Amino acid sequence: MIEANTLFILGAGASADYGLPLGVGLTKEIVDFLHAHQETFYDEFIGSEHDENGFSKLARIIQNSRSPTIDAFIRDNDKYSELLKAAIAGVLLRHENHVLSDEKFPPRDWLAWMFHVKMASRPES
Repeated sequence: MIEANTLFILGAGASADYGLPLGVGLTKEIVDFLHAHQETFYDEFIGSEHDENGFSKLARIIQNSRSPTIDAFIRDNDKYSELLKAAIAGVLLRHENHVLSDEKFPPRDWLAWMFHVKMASRPES
């Protein structure tokens, strides 16, 4: 059991066992998400001219950038950061809802182990 105040710092790979996309897979899903929401005009969010292609234009910009990850794209294109953070949340929430509703937990569910074995025995956890 964990006795002292403890902070866990997890990388993105910690969620891979739960079916959440990483790296290139996450970028592809964000591009698909933006195409699926093409009727929404991203220009209103970034304060530029109105464009008839809506989010599909941003999806093409991401595809053409050849950025290895969505994080790298955001780092180099800060004006899209708020919108893309929302798109990341949209993609990840869909995966999280799927995992939770279908109870598709991995065989080696490290999160459940951590909670039940290391933390649950402490009422203040």
